[in-house]
Amino acid sequence: MKSLDGPIRRVGFALIALLVLLIGQLGYLQLVRAGSLSRDPHNFRVTRREVQHARGLIITSDGVIIAESKPSNDDLQWLRVYPQGPLFAQITGYQSLIYGTTGIERTYNDVLLGREITKSAKGLDQLLAKDSVQNVRLTLSAAAQHAAADALRGREGAVVVFDVHTGGVVAMYSNPTYDPNTIATHRVAAAHLAYSTLTSSPANPMLARTYREIFPPGSTFKVVTTTGALEQGVATDDRRFPVVRQLQLPQNGGTVSNFGNHLCGGTLATSFTLSCNTTFAQLGLDLGDRLAQTSEIFGFATGGPSLDLAPAPALSLGPIPGTFRHTQPLFARDAIGQAEVLATPFQMALVAEAVATGGTIARAVAEGHRVVLVMATHGDHGETPADLAEGETLVDRRMAETRQSAAILGVHRLEWLGYADSGMTGWPQNQHANAFLNAPLDEAAERLARILVEERADVLTTYDWHGNYGHPDHIKVHQVGHRAAELAGTPKVFESTMNRDAMARFMSMAREMGMGGDDDTDFDPTAPADDGNPMGTPEAELTHRVDVAAHVQLKRDSIRCHASQVSDSGFFSSMPEEVFAMVFGTEWFIQHGADHPLRDGWLFE
Repeated sequence: MKSLDGPIRRVGFALIALLVLLIGQLGYLQLVRAGSLSRDPHNFRVTRREVQHARGLIITSDGVIIAESKPSNDDLQWLRVYPQGPLFAQITGYQSLIYGTTGIERTYNDVLLGREITKSAKGLDQLLAKDSVQNVRLTLSAAAQHAAADALRGREGAVVVFDVHTGGVVAMYSNPTYDPNTIATHRVAAAHLAYSTLTSSPANPMLARTYREIFPPGSTFKVVTTTGALEQGVATDDRRFPVVRQLQLPQNGGTVSNFGNHLCGGTLATSFTLSCNTTFAQLGLDLGDRLAQTSEIFGFATGGPSLDLAPAPALSLGPIPGTFRHTQPLFARDAIGQAEVLATPFQMALVAEAVATGGTIARAVAEGHRVVLVMATHGDHGETPADLAEGETLVDRRMAETRQSAAILGVHRLEWLGYADSGMTGWPQNQHANAFLNAPLDEAAERLARILVEERADVLTTYDWHGNYGHPDHIKVHQVGHRAAELAGTPKVFESTMNRDAMARFMSMAREMGMGGDDDTDFDPTAPADDGNPMGTPEAELTHRVDVAAHVQLKRDSIRCHASQVSDSGFFSSMPEEVFAMVFGTEWFIQHGADHPLRDGWLFE
């Protein structure tokens, strides 16, 4: 009979080896992995144990509680509740009995449970403000978050807002969203149904589009292109870019067109203000691989901004270094935020925050008022500039100048009533059928009134009774403005005018200082103008003197935009800055229906 000692010994050795491995594994789990396993959010025993404990509050910067623990009526003792519902869901995340934690709930899990006094979460410095143990206070503002939600109501999109002074995020919201309370419930069947419904929805409401989805950044990427162009010396103060509608790309790469196929170009500042695609596509060609290098500095193609929220942020894409020689058209389109460039809204907000300078804007805009500019005509009569591009008309030039001027002043909306320029008094254009001068009063007023009603305007500015200097269209603006205010119920109407007496004093001073040419210094504001009346209004008839000294440089820059209309007036350009500020740092108005004398005031008082 064959002995079994050998096989038995081998089996015994194998069992001993397995026992040793088992002991080693148990030791590894107990001694090495115990900490991580005990805190794994996917470990049901862990999640159940943590749900049984109260968690700290998650609070906004303005003191609104957005996550808290409340006593439950079951054996789990505590229920995580989100009082603001969907508003902060994609930032706070949720705590769920069956699905664990996400978002801030996961990142600051130990802090909220009181297990860790301090925690340094990479990338959350811009989202987190320090607070006591167990509570987490965010830089997010509930008021700003509500405003973002209201702005996106009924539309898909994402909003990220930074405080440029502190670098903190004050709003971070995307739509559609979801209610985390439906997943945090202790009713397992209900939580499972809610989760399954949300994850299977084509709208994907649980996707935080602010930091987890990448999009073509479009014109916002022009900040990156501008930075590269300035740092590399590709764009200088004296370089002017062609004023064109389209740019032909090399390598049979087609064309890049401006928005609306408008004429666009000029200096870099002008091109940036007007967001000229043709200019920035050319800069992309000029920069080549250097555009890729600049984009990497801003985090493109290097992983994007660091943000320890769960799930992790999406990775950005940018121009690929070393490929310019073979893909020049792609670099042109990269430069305007298309082609290979993809980024999260959070990253593009970081780009904007990194280059913010504050700047000075027009007073009304600076004080938070919405400003709408309505042009009665396209300014299609007058001296034709000699530098019109092929195919460019005077109307094209005048409209482009107006857009540029409006952008500099910070105008929120620009509209045209659609009438033709009437020309000066006695010109043949006075008889044109579509001339603004000949427009039926109520027809033109109704066009303006519709805009006033849409905007719920509380202040309207128009010209004085003779349009400052008798221009037929300015006089018509006075008439149409007052009638439109009646139709729309606009409560305040101010007539913009010039202080005739002050202008006479300044002209006398200008002559003494030797400014301007002979024609300029011969100008007399008290002499008859186009309609036979002196310019402006006597000081005694004015009601408001408005100080705009803080915004006078913008005013001068906006005047310069209308180069085709002031070419015969070198007086403004030649005037020293300090004198310009003295003359035009004050604006004058007559308030309709007011009987008080001239005073320092403001239109929105």
